[in-house]
Amino acid sequence: MDIWNLFDCLQTYKKIINEEEEKGGKSAHIYINVSTGSKVSSIAGTLACMIWKGTPYYAHIYSGPELQSDHNAYYLYQLDRFRHWNIRLYTLVV
Repeated sequence: MDIWNLFDCLQTYKKIINEEEEKGGKSAHIYINVSTGSKVSSIAGTLACMIWKGTPYYAHIYSGPELQSDHNAYYLYQLDRFRHWNIRLYTLVV
């Protein structure tokens, strides 16, 4: 996947969402982390949630001075699910 190509990212998200729905049924709920990756992949993740009914979230990571001795020490201190609107896709029949 090219993380700088919006359509490539959307195609990958669609594939993952479809695979998860096959495993868990249509009632499977998909969460997409939009706090990592490129801006393009984050936008694609948000759009994928709007189109295919997922929930985007942003993870806030903390690595304060008390954790500086261990360069790999981080912890999640806040998780924001943000509001989004669904996009309905229509097929135009001519």
